[in-house]
Amino acid sequence: YLDDLARVLVPIFDAKHLLPQLLTQMFMKEVDVADCYQILFRGNSLASKIMSFCFKVYGASYLVQLFQPLLMNLFSPENIFKSYEVDPSRVESVENVDENRQNLLQLTQSVIDSIVNSTKIFPLHLRIVCHCLYHVVSHRFPQSGFQAVGTVIFLRFINPVLVSPHEHGLVDMEPTPKMKRGLTLMCK
Repeated sequence: YLDDLARVLVPIFDAKHLLPQLLTQMFMKEVDVADCYQILFRGNSLASKIMSFCFKVYGASYLVQLFQPLLMNLFSPENIFKSYEVDPSRVESVENVDENRQNLLQLTQSVIDSIVNSTKIFPLHLRIVCHCLYHVVSHRFPQSGFQAVGTVIFLRFINPVLVSPHEHGLVDMEPTPKMKRGLTLMCK
């Protein structure tokens, strides 16, 4: 029900150039009842659904442009068998934890570099989402605006796509178990 409502509200408010007002009102309702910023948008409220819908609609092509080359590189012959496991109890006998740690650090750095270098192509509608979120959260939790935006961007937008890129259409092939584990560890 809330997903359907978000799918209806966002395009209507956007068409009338009222998306910032919708976002601000929805975010205020969520923030007003929160005890601390860490729990914001963790549930399935209408505000969360509207935010997720905005990410999906306005951010899909950005994520493809941002991460598809990086993810396709994981399937290259020199990378397809790399391991990223850093838990000594889960490492296969032929693997080296230090080498795996380096692989994980390189993967993480590649993702961070891609994000940092993409500021010019970050979609306008997502800038609006972040702007509204920052202002609403900062009003109630003055020191937490940027942290809340960062948390939401990663937990609700970037991480789900990186953990399951095949399901989100970023790659045609399903990642190997080692790749999936690496992507999951990197997102943590």
